[in-house]
Amino acid sequence: MTGIELFGLDQVPEIAWIAGPDGRRLRFSAQWQRYTGAPADLAADEVLEYIHPGDRAATQHAWRAFVKDGRPYVLENRIRRRDGAYRWFRERALVLRDGQGRVSNYVGISSDVHDEKRSRERLEFLLAVTRLFESSPDYRTALGSFVEMTIPRFADACAIDLFAPDGSFEDVFVAGDPDRKGALLELRELYRTAPPIGNSSWGAARSGIPEVFSAIDESVVGHEVHSPRHLELRRRVSIRSGIRMPMIAEGTIVGALSWMRTSDEEPYERADLPFYTDVATRVAELVLRKRAEETLQHLYEQQNLIARTLQASFLPGSLPRTEQLSFSAIYASAESAESEIGGDWYDAFELGDGTFCFSIGDVGGHGLGAAIPMGKLRQAIRVASAIERDPARLLRIADASLRREHPDVYVTAFVAIYESQTRVLRYASAGHPPPLVRSPEGLVRRFPDPDLPLGLEGFEKLTTRTETLRAGELLVCFTDGLVEAGKDIAAGMEFVMGSLLDPAFAVASDAAQLLRALALPQAAPDDVAILSLRVAAGTTWTFDAAEAVSAQAVRRAFVERLHTMGADPRQAAAAEAVFGELVGNASRYTPGPVDIGLAREDRGAVLDVIDRGPGFSWRGRLPLDPLSESGRGLYLIATLGRSLDVRRIPGFGTHVRVRLPLG
Repeated sequence: MTGIELFGLDQVPEIAWIAGPDGRRLRFSAQWQRYTGAPADLAADEVLEYIHPGDRAATQHAWRAFVKDGRPYVLENRIRRRDGAYRWFRERALVLRDGQGRVSNYVGISSDVHDEKRSRERLEFLLAVTRLFESSPDYRTALGSFVEMTIPRFADACAIDLFAPDGSFEDVFVAGDPDRKGALLELRELYRTAPPIGNSSWGAARSGIPEVFSAIDESVVGHEVHSPRHLELRRRVSIRSGIRMPMIAEGTIVGALSWMRTSDEEPYERADLPFYTDVATRVAELVLRKRAEETLQHLYEQQNLIARTLQASFLPGSLPRTEQLSFSAIYASAESAESEIGGDWYDAFELGDGTFCFSIGDVGGHGLGAAIPMGKLRQAIRVASAIERDPARLLRIADASLRREHPDVYVTAFVAIYESQTRVLRYASAGHPPPLVRSPEGLVRRFPDPDLPLGLEGFEKLTTRTETLRAGELLVCFTDGLVEAGKDIAAGMEFVMGSLLDPAFAVASDAAQLLRALALPQAAPDDVAILSLRVAAGTTWTFDAAEAVSAQAVRRAFVERLHTMGADPRQAAAAEAVFGELVGNASRYTPGPVDIGLAREDRGAVLDVIDRGPGFSWRGRLPLDPLSESGRGLYLIATLGRSLDVRRIPGFGTHVRVRLPLG
């Protein structure tokens, strides 16, 4: 390495390094020395000593693969600071080659992303805490799960001293390794029988003042103990740093929350207080809310009918349907009785000139506490859309209106403006599951990940994005209950995308109900709203099975379309007979809508018929009784067509597909 190269390396404001062709020796920049206190010249294996033990294997594997075959070297790991603390860095490296293509050097940069990563983790943690309480049957179960979920990212040990509504001690919840957990439980029992000397988590709760201990040594421990057994237990817990936080909400002391570290790697600091204060306050709020919900549960059970009526009033009575587009939607309540009303919604309406606004979203929680803000936000979006056509600004206006009365609710929302003439869709998504699009060819893609939910710091960065939909595409929006049924959101999203591959979506007029039946066949553990937009194209018809006049009109249109596809008179007559048998069967036995689709394919056409009936089976032969009506029509259809497929879709209807010879 030349002096010029080394000089340039030291001018980089971030940690930088350069290695020779074999990658075994690294020369680091001056910033590395300032940060770690380590020498600038190190062997590759020596560098690992400054990497967090939990990240060393991944770092070593990535570096060796990079040097061996030039695989991309991009990873995040923790690097030890000169004071022993670790911070997160994002590392990237490149291969430099000479004029003959041979490796001359490897160069890399490590960027400090600790604050960014910590902010992201803390935001995700706050959202996870809210979801935990929402999904738990009661606040005690939620608190037990909460202390466990803090380990090990936010604490090595965690304890909650819970107070009853009258201010007396109710229970304790602890988490940590088995030995520390047992010691913490015994310490809490000692506190109940003999109040501790000096500071304690109870003292922090009673005073309402949080306390941070960045370094705890024997002198601190000795000041607080009041017996040899107390001292022994404190030493078994072996706390090196800690935070004691009062849990206060609505002026009520709910309890005391303590986080503890048993090593010096990431000590608590006063700069951490805002986050841990938010967590303690949020948990206190959720405990109070859960207590109130449990107290009022019997009232909810008595008012189920009122709740269902209120929920229906928050949803639109009808959805737009034109020659250029059609909407469909469904709202499915959660399985539990107390969740008859929730915070999910959908809406779609015309703004004029072929422009439509639609929205879907979810206010965190269940019951009136979620439903009332939901109804207000939905209405605010409608009102704001009269003066604002930019989705991001529209959503901010509606949210600002909601915040005046409900400042603490968390909301995920998707709002879009669609111009049917240009098929341009402009949208903004605040923490909402990304919509999916099914192409006419049966391929499925997803929109980009959303911005932050409403009600969280930083959502002001909400942006408007643009998509252009193709003729025949189906856009599907849904709330997170659809993908969280199995608790694995990524797997849930993959399952929903797989469900949309079903060929019935190319024809079904009620795509939302079809997706509900395929992707969530069992009762929903959470409220689910689904809203679909189909861009009109191709040849499809929908009519009510009981309306003979409509069926005849579709039959005539079907025959006309066959002729435009090149069917000769014999083929058209055979196809019309197949159509008549299928539609006649639906009219006789299945109430409700019938969807018809006709599409050209190589050497023929495909006829799809979807009804809402209980289904039937096809055995590929005539019935044993030649006078029986059952089965004769299907046998005729199979004879006139190239193939016949009959499929029952539980919870939706029956899909019949016939391939017809043409041309």
